[in-house]
Amino acid sequence: MGAALRYVPAQKRWEGLPLDCSGVFSAMAISEKYMVFPCYEPGGWSSATTQFGGLLIYDVQRRQCRRLAVADGLPNVDLRSAAIDGDKAWVGGRGFLAVVDLPSVRMEKLCKLRAVHRVRCLELAGNDVWFSSGPALYRLSKDAH
Repeated sequence: MGAALRYVPAQKRWEGLPLDCSGVFSAMAISEKYMVFPCYEPGGWSSATTQFGGLLIYDVQRRQCRRLAVADGLPNVDLRSAAIDGDKAWVGGRGFLAVVDLPSVRMEKLCKLRAVHRVRCLELAGNDVWFSSGPALYRLSKDAH
């Protein structure tokens, strides 16, 4: 990815954040501490050789990027959406929703969906997760198992 810029109001200037992440991402979710990029593989590519897919988690303070992939518990590396809730990220991919602990870069919860459609967007509202998958809109409690 190269670098990103963020504005530092106290210093009234922009500063560069060197991002050592690479991938094809379709969305992003950002907080004070983390930048989360759900990634997917372009058609005809293989994550075994490119490492395009999965979830990129950039720790702003450490200025370090880590990737979560199938070897870490994701069902596949075709991710399309993310939202940050404190130190957790909700991510949506092809046929699943997952909760990831950002400090440890560890998947905590996996919700497999009946449909194999991609979760294209999601939003957090109170204790609910709203997401679209295929032709429908869904609501799930954050506390659901």
